[in-house]
Amino acid sequence: MPRGRDTGLLPRLLAGAALLWFAAAGGGCAGAPVAVDYDPDTEFLFYRTFAWLGHVGEPSGEPESLPGARVHKVVAEALAAHGITEADPATADLWVRYRTGVRTEVVHTPVYIDPLPVPYAIPDGHRDPREPPPIKRFNRDGAGQPHRSVPPARSDGAIVYPYRSYIYVDRTRFYVGTLTIELIDREQRRVVWEGTTSDTATSRDTARRPTPQAATRIMAAFPPLHP
Repeated sequence: MPRGRDTGLLPRLLAGAALLWFAAAGGGCAGAPVAVDYDPDTEFLFYRTFAWLGHVGEPSGEPESLPGARVHKVVAEALAAHGITEADPATADLWVRYRTGVRTEVVHTPVYIDPLPVPYAIPDGHRDPREPPPIKRFNRDGAGQPHRSVPPARSDGAIVYPYRSYIYVDRTRFYVGTLTIELIDREQRRVVWEGTTSDTATSRDTARRPTPQAATRIMAAFPPLHP
């Protein structure tokens, strides 16, 4: 394969813009969206206490992880700002838990390669296999001449062909970690409010860890504003 210069700068810039768009749409910045769902019949002003249940699926009695402790702190401060303080799980008005998830995103970007303008020679009687068969065009004396859309240059009994451009697809893989915080009415045993947001990362392990920034974005949407 001929060596050439990569002129795919624009596609690479587009790939970077796509990553920034995913980060803005799914996390990794202050303006990442938060999806909120809640029970419109619930009067959130009546809640006064909450209990922290931690990560969904985490065994009870296990030490809380560092990421979980950071999310816990953010949630406790946000609820305290609305007059909801932490209490015993047996008597609290609300139970609070969180769940995480990871999904993979791949951006496919076409990258064009323009070759260096270095010709190569094919001896008379031979044809470059990469070129289509030449079309014979006859002149007045009956001699056939090869003809292409771009006529090849001639040099001392040889036909010189330029290299062709070619294309490949650049694949950029990254991971989107989601964080969902749920508020559960203890007496009714049902979720009355939940918020979800996401962050982008370059590794699955990093995307799986919840961040306090994501928790802050979610809790900023509590309590819901009734229409």
